[in-house]
Amino acid sequence: MKKIQLDRISNETKKFAKINLLIFFACLLFYLSVKITTERKYKPSIEKLEKEISGNKIDVEIKEMRNKLRFFQESYAKWEESKKISENILLLLLRISKVISKSVKLDEIEIVPEDGKINFIIKGNGKEIQNVINFSKRLNKKRGEFRVNSEIIKLDREGGSNKFIIKGNAFSYDKGKSTENKGEGENGKKAESEEE
Repeated sequence: MKKIQLDRISNETKKFAKINLLIFFACLLFYLSVKITTERKYKPSIEKLEKEISGNKIDVEIKEMRNKLRFFQESYAKWEESKKISENILLLLLRISKVISKSVKLDEIEIVPEDGKINFIIKGNGKEIQNVINFSKRLNKKRGEFRVNSEIIKLDREGGSNKFIIKGNAFSYDKGKSTENKGEGENGKKAESEEE
């Protein structure tokens, strides 16, 4: 093995190292001074900008949440409306099944939901005219919060039976919530007592 002998560091090398070290410290001081000056000068603006961005982000998130809430509210309202329509159709069919008699036969029931009400047309025939009239009266008799308004729009004698068409609408409401509904309920009671 060969021994490698290094020469002693010359004075020029030492000077060169000192110069480089001084340059490094000078650059470090310059960097720190620039950093401090920049932070003092621009930090408030940067913080303000960050707050504005954060605020805008919150506004956007709130807007998105409001849109989602509106969507769910509209969907719920549509569901409630569909549910109410289905309930009213069921109540109407139950009412018809309760007031129908052996003297009245139904040929067709047409149901059309519209504006919160159930419009309907009933076609059928009765043994006697009075049977048809009684069926219509019992159909209109007020029970609870469910209302049926109907009238006989056609009644003809054909082939030994009385063909009829009854047209009307049905709806339900929450008792006592509206003065209009209260008035309607009172009128209904008067009409019912008059019928009796």
